[in-house]
Amino acid sequence: MFYLQQIFYKLTINLTKASIILLYLRIFIQRWFRQACYMLLGIVLSYMVASTAASIWQCSPIALAWDWSRLGICINLADAWLANTVYSIVTDFSILGLPMYPIYESHFPAGQKIALMMVFSLGLV
Repeated sequence: MFYLQQIFYKLTINLTKASIILLYLRIFIQRWFRQACYMLLGIVLSYMVASTAASIWQCSPIALAWDWSRLGICINLADAWLANTVYSIVTDFSILGLPMYPIYESHFPAGQKIALMMVFSLGLV
């Protein structure tokens, strides 16, 4: 079960990030912002494919991932999860921080700007 959970975890986390970025593309119209969104979307989707593939083929033979009685070799899962953690933290803060500048530069009253920033910051929770 853990083998399958690793695969679906990486898919769902990254697809969630991609959906948030796609939402940003519908809301914000600034050219630089859209370019940043497309770049971040490319990073998220590329990492999703790479990490999912690494999860599927983490061991050779693949069955070694759940049957340790077999002979073979596996990647270092501690290093893989550390890399995944660093990636997740960096992309989470990038996604959360991305809309703050356009909101700050908008022509809304200060109270609305603060309220909007707080709504977008709820992702920290």
